[in-house]
Amino acid sequence: MLNSFNGIGRLTADAELIKKEEAKKSFLKFSLAISKNKEETDFLPCIVWGEYAMKLSEFLTKGKLIAVQGAIHTSTYEKEGEKRNSFSIQCDKIILLDSKNKE
Repeated sequence: MLNSFNGIGRLTADAELIKKEEAKKSFLKFSLAISKNKEETDFLPCIVWGEYAMKLSEFLTKGKLIAVQGAIHTSTYEKEGEKRNSFSIQCDKIILLDSKNKE
C-alpha cells in the first residue's frame, strides 16, 4: 500500500522549531488549515524533520499559503486510562505558494 498525502493550505500560526542536539532529530511543527468548501475547514498537524526543518523555520509564518507532500503518521497514546489515537502529516516536501510581492 502507498501512504501519500498532498495538500494546499494556510498556516494557522508561525511554525515552531524544536531544536535537538543532533540536527537530524530537530523538527518543525505547524498546523495547516485546508478548506473543504466555504463552510468547512480541516486543521492538520504537520511535522518536518532534520536540517530541512531548520532551513524552513524562518519562512513558515502564520497565514502563508503552502503545498505539502508527505505521509500520514498515526500513533496511540494513553490519557486518563483511555487509549487514544492521533495523527500528523510527516512532510517530505514543502512549496511556498505566496508571492514575495504580497507583503
